[in-house]
Amino acid sequence: MSSTRAALPPPGVESVEGADEEWAPGSTERILRVPDVRRVITGRALTVGASRMLMVALMLWVEGAGFGAVAMAAVMVSVALPPLFFMATAGDTADQYDSRRVLVLGTAVQVVGALAVTAAVLWAPRELAVPLVVAMAFLFQTGSTFSQPVWDALVPRIVGEERVGAVFSWQQGASSISGPLGAGIGGVVFGLVSGAAALGMTTALTASILVPALLLRTRRGGPADELLRESREEARRAAAEHGPWARFWRRTPFGQVSRGVGVLRTVPAAAVIATTLFAFIVAQGASNVVEVFLVRGPIGASEAEYGISEAFAAIGGVAGAWATAKVVSPSKRVHVLVAGLALGGFTLLWIGMAPSFWFYAAGQVALGVMQAMVVSSAVTVTITSAPEERRGAVLAGFSGVTKMGTVCALCTGAVVGSLLEPRTAFLVLGTAALVLLAATGWRLPGISRELARQEAAQREEQAGAPAPVAAAA
Repeated sequence: MSSTRAALPPPGVESVEGADEEWAPGSTERILRVPDVRRVITGRALTVGASRMLMVALMLWVEGAGFGAVAMAAVMVSVALPPLFFMATAGDTADQYDSRRVLVLGTAVQVVGALAVTAAVLWAPRELAVPLVVAMAFLFQTGSTFSQPVWDALVPRIVGEERVGAVFSWQQGASSISGPLGAGIGGVVFGLVSGAAALGMTTALTASILVPALLLRTRRGGPADELLRESREEARRAAAEHGPWARFWRRTPFGQVSRGVGVLRTVPAAAVIATTLFAFIVAQGASNVVEVFLVRGPIGASEAEYGISEAFAAIGGVAGAWATAKVVSPSKRVHVLVAGLALGGFTLLWIGMAPSFWFYAAGQVALGVMQAMVVSSAVTVTITSAPEERRGAVLAGFSGVTKMGTVCALCTGAVVGSLLEPRTAFLVLGTAALVLLAATGWRLPGISRELARQEAAQREEQAGAPAPVAAAA
C-alpha cells in the first residue's frame, strides 16, 4: 500500500477517524480501532455463537425426546446442506445486491427459522416434530449462507487488501470463543431451564446480529456501487440469455454446485486451496464423529472433562489468531496454511496416542491453533486472489466446497468409527490427513512463489510511482 493510499479511508467508507494512525504499516492491532472492523468481527462472531447454540439445543432435544440416531443425523445434515444448495445464488447475491439489505434480510430469515424451530419443539405433534425442525433448521442456515460471503467480501473495502489477513485472524479468534461459549450456554440453559428457553435465547442472539449489520457504514453492491456496476449488468445479460431449461438447471442443487465450482476454478489459488481443504476436512472432520468414544472410552475422561474440552480449543484459537494476525502478505499466509494443515494431521496422531485427559487437552489446544491458522489464511489468500467484482461468488463457492467436505467427513467418520476402535481410527485418520495434504497440496508452494512475485512487482511499482505534488498555497 502506498503512503498516499495508506492515509486515505478505504473505498466504500466516507471517513475514518484517526486514519493516519490506524492505517500505518505494521499496525495490525490498531486495525481493531476501525469501527466497521469491529462490527464485521462482532457480526460474524454472533452468527457462529447462535449457530452453535442452536445445534446444541437441537441435539439435546433429539436425544432427550428419544428420536434416535437417524433424527440426529437429519438435524446435522440440515444445517450442512444450504451452503451446497445455494452456493452460486448466494455468491451472485453478494456481488449484485446492496450488502446492508442482504445482511438484514439474511439475519431476518435466521430469526424466522429460530422462531419456527422453537414453535415446532413446543407444539408440533411427535410424528411431525422432527421433519418440521429439520426444515426450519435448514431455513435458519439458509439465512447464514447468504450473509456469510457478504460479511467477508466487505473486509477489503474496509481495510484494503494489505490488512485483510489481520482482520480474518482476529475474526477467527473471536469465533473460536463465541462458538464454544454459545454451545456451552445453550447446553446449560437447556439443562437448567428448558429446551424452549435455550431456543428462545438462540432467537434473541440471532436478532442481535441486526445491530452490527445496520451500523455498518461500508457498503458493497447495489445500484450505488460504481465498481461493480459493469459486472452486475454483465451477469444479468448472461442470465437473460439462458433458456428455460438452463435457468431451471442453474437453480437445482447440482447446478448450484457446478456453478460454484466453476467460479472457483477461475481463481487458481482459490481452487487449489479449496481442493486441499476439502480433502483434509474429510479426514480431520471424520475424527469428530469418533472423538467422544475415544475420550469417554480409552482415555477415560468424565462427562465434565469432555464438556470443557472445547475451552482448550478456544484457548488455542485465540493464540493462533494473535500469532497469525502479524502475517500480512498472502504469500506468507500460504506457508501458514500448510503449517496449520500439517499441525492438524500430527495432532490427530497425538490425540490417538494420548494416555490421559491432559494429553488430549493439549491436543485440543493444538487443534484450536490449527483452525486459526488454516481458516484465516485460506480465506485471506482466497479473497485477495479473487477479483473485486466476483469476491462474493468465489467466497460462496469456497464455503460450499468446504461444507461438502464436512458432509463427506460425517459419512467417513460413521464408517471408520464402526470398523475401527477409537485409537486406531484417530491414527488412521491422522495419517490419511497428512497423505491427502501431500497429494492435493503439492501446488501450494508454487502458488506462494507466484504471490511473492506479484507482491514484489507491486512494491517496485509503488516505489517507482511519482510522489504526490503538494497543492500550491
